[in-house]
Amino acid sequence: MPDKVKTITKSELTRIEQVISDLITETLESDLGIEFRFNGGQYSNESTGNLKIELTVKGGLTQEELLLENSWQNFGLIKSPRGHQMVLGGRAFVVKGLKPRARKNEFLVQEIYDDGKTGNVYRMSAEQVCLGLHQLDLSWPTKPWERVSPLQEKKGEWSK
Repeated sequence: MPDKVKTITKSELTRIEQVISDLITETLESDLGIEFRFNGGQYSNESTGNLKIELTVKGGLTQEELLLENSWQNFGLIKSPRGHQMVLGGRAFVVKGLKPRARKNEFLVQEIYDDGKTGNVYRMSAEQVCLGLHQLDLSWPTKPWERVSPLQEKKGEWSK
């Protein structure tokens, strides 16, 4: 029998995640057809803490994938990059999703090894993803501060 929790710390929160995962994985996935993942949490080093759980219908898109599907045009891409493979610096990656609140590196990519196994998930900039996919639309600036608003486009001015 594991020790009882006396204070909520990072290590205890990780242990609690594992216990919850072990208890509800079978019920959610097989009985209800729902996938889940822990998406962060907070703890106070005392007696309180919380966990964020993201639920997705089995085979459905995660929040990051859905955001990418709805906004890839804003980055000057010709088609949706989700699921496409690219090579940068001799390493292979697949585009997974988008973190819209990220200031610089908004794309999520996962490394793919030669044997087909997947590795860590990294964040990359729109420029890196465009270069890796070879689908940069040169008529559309990829940097948000270089984009033209409809009013400026009518006047023929670029924003600074």
